[in-house]
Amino acid sequence: MRDKSEKKPITKSVRLTVEEADMIQKRAVASGLKESDYIRHRLTDTDDALTLKERVSMQNIMNAAYMALEKSGASEEAIREFEKKCGKIW
Repeated sequence: MRDKSEKKPITKSVRLTVEEADMIQKRAVASGLKESDYIRHRLTDTDDALTLKERVSMQNIMNAAYMALEKSGASEEAIREFEKKCGKIW
């Protein structure tokens, strides 16, 4: 159960076409989020067009690339440059 600080006291209603509602539902499912969480994320996280699921996937890919660099014997300089480029993404 959520504590009182996590409750969301305001409800907003919007009117959608059937097509818009279907699109939101499909995108929420694809992102692994509930529709309300998906809508909230899209409306409030304006600096990032990626969904949470997409962010996690991207981070996993970068982690795998980092491990591959280390295993390949890449220089410290190459690894630091990779880290710097990854940091610019976030």
